[in-house]
Amino acid sequence: MKPIRRNLQSISTQVKGLPATAKMLIFALMIILTMSLFLVAQLAGRPTMVALPATLDPDERTKVLAHLEQSSVPYQERNGKILVPAEQKFSVIAQLAAQEVISGDQINWDLIIDQDSPFLTREQNRKRWLIAKMKVLSSLVSRFNGIDRATVVIDRPDSQGFGRTHISPTASVTVVPRGAGLSSDTIEAIADLVAGAQPGLKVQDVRIIDAKSGTSHAARNKGQLAASNHMEIKHAAEQHVKATIEGLLAAIPGCASPSTSCRTPARSCSAPTTTRSPGSVR
Repeated sequence: MKPIRRNLQSISTQVKGLPATAKMLIFALMIILTMSLFLVAQLAGRPTMVALPATLDPDERTKVLAHLEQSSVPYQERNGKILVPAEQKFSVIAQLAAQEVISGDQINWDLIIDQDSPFLTREQNRKRWLIAKMKVLSSLVSRFNGIDRATVVIDRPDSQGFGRTHISPTASVTVVPRGAGLSSDTIEAIADLVAGAQPGLKVQDVRIIDAKSGTSHAARNKGQLAASNHMEIKHAAEQHVKATIEGLLAAIPGCASPSTSCRTPARSCSAPTTTRSPGSVR
C-alpha cells in the first residue's frame, strides 16, 4: 500500500504544478474516457440483431410477429426486415417451421449459409454447401418441440452427363424424440422443412426415422392430404346426419335408439257387433 500511496502523492504533486489549461485538458480526457467506457458497456449488453432469413407476405409477416410477441423473443423492424438476436435465429426458424407458420421453401438459405470461396472448384463448393445445409437442417429439426437431437442426410445424385437419367434427390432424418413417439404434425413439419431446403426434393421422398422406437415414417403429399381431409369432412357429415336421425327417432314412442325397432301399438280390426231385440224378424 505504501508504494501506491507514494505514487498517488507524486502524481498529485505533479498535477498541482501544471497550468490551468493542462488541468482542464486532463479533466476533459477523463470525462471522454468515462463516457466511452459507458457506451461500450451499453453496446456490449445488447444482443447482435440479424435479419430473419425468411421470405414473408403481409399475412405471414403478421403471424411471425405475433409468434415473436407470444414467445417473448426480442425483435426489431428495420427497412421492411424483421431482426432477431443472432443466437436465437435458428431457434426462431425451427419454431416457425414446426408450428407451420412458414414452410421450408420460404427460408432464405443464402442468408443462413455463406461458404462460397473463389479459390474452390464448383464441385467443392457444391459439396461444402450441401454439407453445411445438412448441418443447419439438423440444428433446426433438433430445436423442434419434443425432439432432443436430429441428423439430416440428403442424397443429391448428379444427373448431369451423357446418357445419364434423371434421379430425384432423397433425404432421411433420424430423430430422437423426448416422448413416446412422433406426432403426425411433427412428421409433416420435418418433411416440409427438409423438402423446401433442397430443390427437386419431394415431401414423400423424405423418410423420418424414430431412433427410439426404430420406426420409419413418411409424410403424405398434397393429394393424399386432400383425400384425407375429404374423408374427415365426409365422416363428420355422416356423424352429424346420424346424430340428427337419432334425435328425431328419440321423439317417437318405442324408438329410444336406432338399434331398437319402432313398433306402433296394434289396433283391433274386428267388425262391429249389432244387438237385436227378441221380436225382430230375421
